[in-house]
Amino acid sequence: HTRCLRESLPSVWCATNVVRRCSPRDRPRDPPGRPGRGRSEPGEMSAEEQVGRDVLGRVGLSTGFTLLVIGTGIAARLGEVMETSASAGVARFAGSVALPAAVFRGIAAIDFGTVDGKIVLVLTLSRVVVFGLGALYGYNLHGHKAQRLARAGIFGIFCTQSNDFAFGLPIVESVFPPAQSRTNFTSYILLLAPIQLGLINVFGFLLAEMSAEHASSQPLPVAAAARPSIARAFARAAMRVLATPVVTAVLLALAWQAVVGVAVPLVFDRALAMLADSFAGSALFLVGFTAADSLAATMSPGLFVRSLTLSCLKTVVLAFVAVLFAKAIVGTHDVMLFSVIAGALPVAPTLYTFSQQYGVDTHLIACGVLVCLLVSAPLLLATAVLVPNNLPKA
Repeated sequence: HTRCLRESLPSVWCATNVVRRCSPRDRPRDPPGRPGRGRSEPGEMSAEEQVGRDVLGRVGLSTGFTLLVIGTGIAARLGEVMETSASAGVARFAGSVALPAAVFRGIAAIDFGTVDGKIVLVLTLSRVVVFGLGALYGYNLHGHKAQRLARAGIFGIFCTQSNDFAFGLPIVESVFPPAQSRTNFTSYILLLAPIQLGLINVFGFLLAEMSAEHASSQPLPVAAAARPSIARAFARAAMRVLATPVVTAVLLALAWQAVVGVAVPLVFDRALAMLADSFAGSALFLVGFTAADSLAATMSPGLFVRSLTLSCLKTVVLAFVAVLFAKAIVGTHDVMLFSVIAGALPVAPTLYTFSQQYGVDTHLIACGVLVCLLVSAPLLLATAVLVPNNLPKA
C-alpha cells in the first residue's frame, strides 16, 4: 500500500472503491473442508437443513388442513347443517365423478418412458404383501362368510391405498426436488394410482363383489347344482369391477397413453382439474360427517384398537416391507428413503366411499382414516428429521 501511495493516488482510490462495493455475500469463499473456511453467515441455513425444514412444514401443513376439513364435517353433523341422507349424494359424487377425474388426469400425465421398472416392482410387491396381511386380518374377524369376504377386500385396500395426490406429492417434491435429484420420484407417486387402482383394488373389489354374490345366492331355496358356480360368480364380479367408474378411468387413461400419448387437450385438462380438485375436500368432509354421526360408537375402545391395527399395517408395516424390497431389488439409498415416505403416507379418504358403497364397517373406516393420519404424521416428521443427514445428491 505504501508503494501504491508513492506511485499514484488514483490507483488507491479505485482499489478502495472496489472493496467498498463488494458485499460479504459477493466475496469469493474458500472451498469447504478447510478449518475456518467456507462457513456460512450466521443465521444462514444449508441446502440440506432447508430441505428438512420444508418437509416439516409440508407435513404440518398437510396434516393441519386435513384435520381442519374433517373437523368441518364433524361440526356440520353436530350442528345439523346437513341431513344424514344428503351424505349419500356427496359420497356418490366423490366416488363416481371427482375421483375418476383425478385418476384419469394423473395417469394421463405420466411419462412412462422415464420409469424404472425396478422401482415399480418394489412398489407393487410391497403392496401385494401388505394387502394380503390386511385381507387376512379382516377375514379372521367375526361375521358370516359374505361379510368377512367384503371386509377382507376393504381392509386390504385400506392397508395399501395412500393419499398420494393431496398428501404425498408436496412431501416428495420437498425431499426430492426434480431439479436436484437423480430420479424424478414425483412421477412414481402418480404411478401409484394405476398400480393401486388397476391391480390392488381390483382384488379387493372382487372379494367385495364375491361377497355380494354369496349373500344373494345364500337364501335361495334351490339345489346346490342350480346355484351359480364359483367361476360364474367370479366372472360377474369381474364385470362389475370393470364397470366401476374408478377402474374405467384407469383403463381409459392407459388407453389414452397407448394411443395418443401424454398430451391432454387444454380444455379437457381444465375440466378434469376442476372436478379432481373437489374430491379431497368432499371425501374428508364425509369422513368427519360420518364419524360425528355416531361419535361414541366410533371412538369406542374396540373400534379404536381395530382402527389402530389397520393404521399400523398401512404406515409402519407397509414402509418396513417396502424398504426390505427396495434394499433387495434396487439397493440405493434414495429409493429406500422414497419407499419409507411412500409407505408411511396416510390412507386415502377414498376408503370411506368404498366402505359406504359396499356397506362394510363405515364407522370403523371413518375412524381409521383419522387414526391413520395421526399415526402417519409422526413417521413422516421423523423421516424429515433424518433427511438433512441422508439426502442423496444429484
